[in-house]
Amino acid sequence: AIVCPERLWALLPPSAAEMVGGAAARAVGVKHGINKAGNPPRSTNNHAMARVSSVSSDAIGALNDSPCSKAFWKYQRQAARKYRELEVPVALLIVGNFLANCIEATVDPQHSKYIAVFSGLELFFNIAFTAELLLNMYSSWLKPFWKSGWNVFDLVVVTIGLMTTFDIPL
Repeated sequence: AIVCPERLWALLPPSAAEMVGGAAARAVGVKHGINKAGNPPRSTNNHAMARVSSVSSDAIGALNDSPCSKAFWKYQRQAARKYRELEVPVALLIVGNFLANCIEATVDPQHSKYIAVFSGLELFFNIAFTAELLLNMYSSWLKPFWKSGWNVFDLVVVTIGLMTTFDIPL
């Protein structure tokens, strides 16, 4: 895996970068944090500090040029195609989850019998929906994902499902 720690400076807000001071300026250097030799530059200057602020304000744009970003986003188009192919199976999973909940409410309304069976089904559906959400987020990240109300709703539902699975109080 490619690790690009110099790109982490782009994620810092300007105030945090200024707090770090000269170290932030040295990290930003000539081109977003590193010189041609792969080392931070030796001198600090106001231009470098100004670059920290501008890089921080446009973190996503700065990250898109890095080797990390290119390696991570390499399969985004293929993931988008795969996600479109999975729409019907995911719809069937939603129906299956609904039916499992209906059966549980009918067969075991007190939630005292068949605990292992229904807990296993809940875990299965939560894992499947989490995988679907992660694939969706990867294939349509950033702006397209958040512009869709259905994606935000899906994120909320999956998060609540995971919280109940792991007994995190709501």
